[in-house]
Amino acid sequence: MIAVAMRRIEDNTCIRFKPWTNERGYIQIENRDGCSAIVGRAEGRGPVSLHDSHKGTCFSNRIIIHELLHVTGLFHEQQRHDRDNFIKVHYENIKEDDWSEFEKVNPDKFNTHGVPYDFKSIMHYGKRAFARSGKIAIETLDPRFQDVIGKQNDASPSDYHKICKMYQCLKCMGQNSSGSGGGKVEQPEPTIAPEPTIALLSFLN
Repeated sequence: MIAVAMRRIEDNTCIRFKPWTNERGYIQIENRDGCSAIVGRAEGRGPVSLHDSHKGTCFSNRIIIHELLHVTGLFHEQQRHDRDNFIKVHYENIKEDDWSEFEKVNPDKFNTHGVPYDFKSIMHYGKRAFARSGKIAIETLDPRFQDVIGKQNDASPSDYHKICKMYQCLKCMGQNSSGSGGGKVEQPEPTIAPEPTIALLSFLN
């Protein structure tokens, strides 16, 4: 299932996952508590936790792709700096220990690359994520999307477009572009693009 999720990302971006051969930066997928991953390329070992037990599992296409997209550099959609134009976070319904899951990330760290806010992003939490029993953590300002967020089973086109722009992919979702789905996208000031190859270790128990 992990390999299938990786292939899905590879098919739609220029990201390539390969076995670890002693590279300095790599990800290590482990069977540990919770479903979590670092955001962006690690300087050294980058742990990805995909828990699997009789109590619960991270082994679904949705969760695996979500965590792997963290590794490529995507934050949660509800952490965008412009999110208040689209959602309201009800902190009063969330335990204070979990508030960090909803903190906005500064644009210098979370570049949206001009991609509009996406309620259908696989990186978007659902309305009851981390909420107290019976409460709602996230309210969409457009009520049509209240039951859309957090229910996607695959990455959305906007998820892939952000990756393609981040890594300056020449092809995105099968089209010759820089992540827009058609035509050349203007790039920001020249920078060194992130290395689009991610080394990894096998799943460890």
